Amino acid sequence: MSLIQDQHTTRQISLEGAFNVRELGGLSTSFGRQTRTRQFLRADSLHALSPASQARLLEYGLKTVIDLRTKQEMMQEPNPFGNLDNVRYINISLFETILQNPNGDTMSSLEGLYIAALDHSQAAIREVLKVLATSQSVTLFHCTAGKDRTGLVAALLLANAGVSQGAIVEDYTLTEKLAQPMLERLLREAVKKGMNEEFYAKLLTSKASTIQATLWYLEARFGSLEGYLIDGLGLEPDTLDRLRLKILED
Repeated sequence: MSLIQDQHTTRQISLEGAFNVRELGGLSTSFGRQTRTRQFLRADSLHALSPASQARLLEYGLKTVIDLRTKQEMMQEPNPFGNLDNVRYINISLFETILQNPNGDTMSSLEGLYIAALDHSQAAIREVLKVLATSQSVTLFHCTAGKDRTGLVAALLLANAGVSQGAIVEDYTLTEKLAQPMLERLLREAVKKGMNEEFYAKLLTSKASTIQATLWYLEARFGSLEGYLIDGLGLEPDTLDRLRLKILED
């Protein structure tokens, strides 16, 4: 499988039918070890993967898929790994609660959406991280664009592993660089459904300032990102230790 390494040490996996499938391995951490490859992958929707690309992911070692989308998204664009005996497929809708009860602050900006999810979707985020802590490698988690829901999970996972905020921010911003054809398709589809083009285009960005503001919010409210994981999500220290051991190289 082709792994394309760029200057940010983030690795894109080149597949037919998906644009934003990336390794979380190869990042430096404060523990003096890099994050492990062939452990966790982040991705956009997998519904258009060619049969050859599906087979390549299985050959890469894919064992678990966590689908962060809503039931409606899953019905419209079914996950090709949803009914395979040799892949554990789990749906944990990360934005379900806040989308059912939206307010002006939530939908006015991306950071507003992220902060609302961190404040009101703790049960879903906690469940995702618990699955990641116990899942077999290779584990892939994804949403539609592989940017918002996937980006929040990736940020928390990497922060727990001791990856610097700078590297987390760089990882988040790569979606715009790697997935322009997919983002353009999503914008066209949204406009066809009657959404304001200028407003929706802003929601498809992945600016450094957006995720940085989100991380600063967690630090201001909980003292640190680890404080959010423990006090905000109620995760036990041994769960965080298992998660850290899984992602760090020996």
